[in-house]
Amino acid sequence: MKWTLPGLWLGYLLLMAFLLWLGTGIFFTDPYFQWTRVTSPYKTVIDEHGVIKLEEVHTPTFRTDWFSRMTALTRTGLRIVMYRWLPEPSLGRTETEVVQQLHQLRFNPEKPYVITGAHYSDLYVRNLGIFFNELLNPAIGTEEDLLLRRRIALQTVALDVAYLRANGKLVTTIVPLGGSQFTGLNIYAEPSDSLHGVLYTLQTLRQSAPSRPTALKLVHDNKVALQQELHRYLLTVIDPETLVVRRDVVLSGARDGVKRQAAFFDSVIAWKTVSLARQLDLVDEATWPVELRPLLDEDSWKEKIIAQYWQEDKGYFANDLSDTTDRPFGGDSLVAFSTGFLNPKKPQDLAKLQRMVAHIQQEKLDQPFPLGYSRSNTQNEMHLTVKVFAPGYMGEGIWSHWGIEYIKVLLALSQTRTEHACRYLGQARDFLAKYEQNIIQSGGYPELYQKNGQLFQTLALRSVLHSGWVVNYEAAQVVAKRYLSTTSCQF
Repeated sequence: MKWTLPGLWLGYLLLMAFLLWLGTGIFFTDPYFQWTRVTSPYKTVIDEHGVIKLEEVHTPTFRTDWFSRMTALTRTGLRIVMYRWLPEPSLGRTETEVVQQLHQLRFNPEKPYVITGAHYSDLYVRNLGIFFNELLNPAIGTEEDLLLRRRIALQTVALDVAYLRANGKLVTTIVPLGGSQFTGLNIYAEPSDSLHGVLYTLQTLRQSAPSRPTALKLVHDNKVALQQELHRYLLTVIDPETLVVRRDVVLSGARDGVKRQAAFFDSVIAWKTVSLARQLDLVDEATWPVELRPLLDEDSWKEKIIAQYWQEDKGYFANDLSDTTDRPFGGDSLVAFSTGFLNPKKPQDLAKLQRMVAHIQQEKLDQPFPLGYSRSNTQNEMHLTVKVFAPGYMGEGIWSHWGIEYIKVLLALSQTRTEHACRYLGQARDFLAKYEQNIIQSGGYPELYQKNGQLFQTLALRSVLHSGWVVNYEAAQVVAKRYLSTTSCQF
């Protein structure tokens, strides 16, 4: 085919129009952008009895064609790079001001769902179960603020289950295309923790009176879909012989930039997912897959997981079960505490938590403040984009979420009858003071720091400053203040 001059110009104009459409879509498909074209499928209202009701405003449409998925993936990647150069201003000069502003930004039910912040404007399904595990904690914020958090949580999980109903299985990420159209992506691999996020949110919502009726209705109306997804997920990821996640299946969890074989995080999340499903009456033994029946014995399953991951000579759980002589520590192994997999009231579990803390302190992963994900970048097998553009993101960077989870472990250990109880409490106090100082200095709540304690950034990516993960910090502060007010420790 021979192009004429008018034909070349037409092709050039079409290309420019396509690039303009793709580029502007980066902003217009961000539901937190001022002039977004994304409409909220669901809204919440408060009835005369104080119950939060969920209403469908626009029926969400979920596109599955390759063009929609590729467009969404491209925009998601470009947004990370473009937002790297867009400043996030300080939200205040005091901790109180910053926290209040973060709540107004991140927990606004006028938005369709909860996001971490900045370039992470897509719906990461795991968020409400992992990084926002304290979102619905009634001990933080005001009553009015708590009501807003419950509303946005309901709207978020409603969109999650709507996607599940329409597509038969969950993904890591639900991406807006504009209007009430969305598509689903698996960032790097299939999720290990998306179903956990959905069940965790539903279970937490049903524990409070204002959101209980609507949460129970969501479970009832989607019971078949949730049960089918539970069975599909477990049959896909669990090895029926070992009862931990399969080594030949790559999964995307909280540390999704790293390739792992049978990650400890993923195995614990599977254990917790079944526990949550049981609490929500989604476990029907009559229809339970025969090969998965050992999973119904929660205590026995837990012991099998411990037996395969715990390294007695090193004092921590192996990051994964890869064929290597050095199975390193990973910061997200603290999921063992946050999920209740390890209970400090049980002597054997307490001993493991103490040894994990000792290892973290020996390796100085809690310095200058917690928590470094791992000892170095090079000990991790990363996905190419992370390895090239931001290896510290999933390597030696300091993650605020896991740092606060570490502080929570210290607080829990401080309440046990051990010789180091006062030392644990003092360390927790000091680390929280450091986080408070970071909030004041940065004017926000960074998701991630460099190993030297400075805000994480590369040429391609910058840490989210206006992060809603601040609720985790607030929850730890509430506990610390209570313990410090009653302690007999001399610091």
